[in-house]
Amino acid sequence: MAERIGAWLAAWASAVVARPRLTAAATLAVAALAAWYAAGNLVPNTDTANMIAPTIPWRQHYNEYRAAFPLRDRNLLIVVDASTPARADEFAAELLGELRKQPERYRAPLLAGEGEFFERNGLLYLPTPQLAELTDRLAAAQPLIGLLGSRLDGTAVLGVARRSLAADGGGTAELASFYEELARTLGTVDDGEASAFAWDRLITLAPERAAGARRIIVLQPDVDFSRMQPAAAAIADVRAIAARLDPAGEVGVRLTGTVAMEHEELLSVSRGAGLGAIATLFMVALVLYAALRSWRLLLASIVTLVAGLSLTAAFAALRWGS
Repeated sequence: MAERIGAWLAAWASAVVARPRLTAAATLAVAALAAWYAAGNLVPNTDTANMIAPTIPWRQHYNEYRAAFPLRDRNLLIVVDASTPARADEFAAELLGELRKQPERYRAPLLAGEGEFFERNGLLYLPTPQLAELTDRLAAAQPLIGLLGSRLDGTAVLGVARRSLAADGGGTAELASFYEELARTLGTVDDGEASAFAWDRLITLAPERAAGARRIIVLQPDVDFSRMQPAAAAIADVRAIAARLDPAGEVGVRLTGTVAMEHEELLSVSRGAGLGAIATLFMVALVLYAALRSWRLLLASIVTLVAGLSLTAAFAALRWGS
């Protein structure tokens, strides 16, 4: 058998040597046809979850978990940071409304803490000591809330401040946070950047962190794994919506979650792929020229290498498709 195979290979090599131009033309034609077929039928599959064999036990468990809890899979988290809780709530509500207008692109968008249940029972998630402290603060603020109960506007707030200051000279500790917040709000008006009165700061449990507020929106964006960046369109749309809702850039919007991290990973890969391919081709050509010392042989070697890559890609497209 070995002698027979050797005889076939020798005959093939003799035929190639006897017809060099026909062999070169046929090889280039087949390589071009293979490259054309691969370009039209070999698509990328950027679903990183499929890089691990599904027969592995822990992988099977993970697939079962994904099937049982589909909303926990491939999430995009939008982190909203604003100067006040009121501004964060306002922007998050506007952004959530825009996302819900595109259910085909953004599935199950959810604002953390949203809904009637959390509005009624959200404070019960606090540890018992913090809940007791919050209750004390609410009790201390009750007189102020009572004064503003019938009317809540700028005139009423200034009227309450005038009356309370006239009564005790501003020395009441319970109203100190009210005076500080009122001074801050009026100060922003003087600076030309008016902001709303942050009522949450009157009863906040962490005054040292009262300068900002954060809201988180969780959703499942539409992904196309036949593209190098499967969530690029959805992520770009989120950023465009945020920029349209906040043209001044006062609210910080950041993206995280599995989808955002995989997007960054694939983006770095795609950016480095072109440069890596060029650098590799240059180094291969350098090594070949150092060994062959002939530009003609170097060109023939490079063409042969490209032809082999085309045939390999065509075989992958025919056998697997991605």
